[in-house]
Amino acid sequence: MKCLGLSSAPTRARGPAAAAATAADVVLATAAALAAVALATTGCHKAPPPYVGTDAGPATPVWQAVCTGLDDFVLSVWAFRPDDVFFVGGNGAAGRALLLHYDGANWVRTTGVSTQVLWWVWGSSAYDVWAVGENGEALHYDGGWWTPVPTYTTATLYGVWGSAADAVWAVGGSIDPVGPKDVFRFWNGSIWTAIAPATPSGESIFKVWGA
Repeated sequence: MKCLGLSSAPTRARGPAAAAATAADVVLATAAALAAVALATTGCHKAPPPYVGTDAGPATPVWQAVCTGLDDFVLSVWAFRPDDVFFVGGNGAAGRALLLHYDGANWVRTTGVSTQVLWWVWGSSAYDVWAVGENGEALHYDGGWWTPVPTYTTATLYGVWGSAADAVWAVGGSIDPVGPKDVFRFWNGSIWTAIAPATPSGESIFKVWGA
């Protein structure tokens, strides 16, 4: 892959601490399937052109490719601000995760942290970002490094969201009829813990959100 402004970041793994978990009110969404978003053309631009208005009003918003030439699927995007953007995804056939970060000028791709496809990304701040995906994968970003954190499940985690750095939910399951369903994990700032739903749906949980 050749992308303008793209570089690779070093990797380092660190282990989590242990503690107990609490609960929070959440809104859940289930679906039979979730579509993947892919960008695949020719290069990663260092920065999009400026958004310029006129005396008559702001410029008309225009969609444009900001990172192209990817040989992986982009499945989720999260941004703390315009110069702090995360793309995650991957390529299951190649056994490769996609972790891209945009700092307002350049894209940095982190490699060597995971071989799992990552389905969703969310953060409470620029120094507290979670990416979750297949085989129970959960990666935490502290502003400098992505670190694998055990979730104690082999189910695919399709969604992640939190109300605070120490109150994060991850949900998932399996598309296999005999695979795990109703997978809920809660992060209390130290450890991911399984939380059983009061009324199991018997379905995979694809997204989570709360207020």
